[in-house]
Amino acid sequence: MAINLLPWREDKHCQNIKNRKRYIAFCIGIVLFLFMGVRHVFVVELEDIKKKNYLSSARFSMVEACKNKRNKTVWLIDFLANLSLAVQDDLYIGKIAMRENLIKLGIYTDNLSYLEKFIEKIKKQGGVGKVTIDSSATHRGIGLDSKENKFILTLNLDDK
Repeated sequence: MAINLLPWREDKHCQNIKNRKRYIAFCIGIVLFLFMGVRHVFVVELEDIKKKNYLSSARFSMVEACKNKRNKTVWLIDFLANLSLAVQDDLYIGKIAMRENLIKLGIYTDNLSYLEKFIEKIKKQGGVGKVTIDSSATHRGIGLDSKENKFILTLNLDDK
């Protein structure tokens, strides 16, 4: 049996072990707190990045849509310039309307063979899928002595 001559050393050793455990627990708590804070900041920044990415992709899709509309408009201008070369003497284009992939042409003529040749030239030109005649009516032209037929051609454009 040993007699402890210095009991205060043993108490101090136990106190040092308790202090070490408290210090380690305190360090682990700080590390966890910092980790949670960094994680929160990272999640918030990630959400901001996703939001910015979504906005930039939405902006990109809007720019692409505008670009496609501009390309269709440029194509229509070129198409109409080439179409004007195909117009016969007794064929008059009165009104042009465009909605997305449809072009409507109001055409006046007294000779249906000119209209048939005109439709053939449109089909040969390319970029037009289907050509239909929507209506036909008799119309007395202003300043013209003869009666003319009015046709409305609907051109379905091919997707580009």
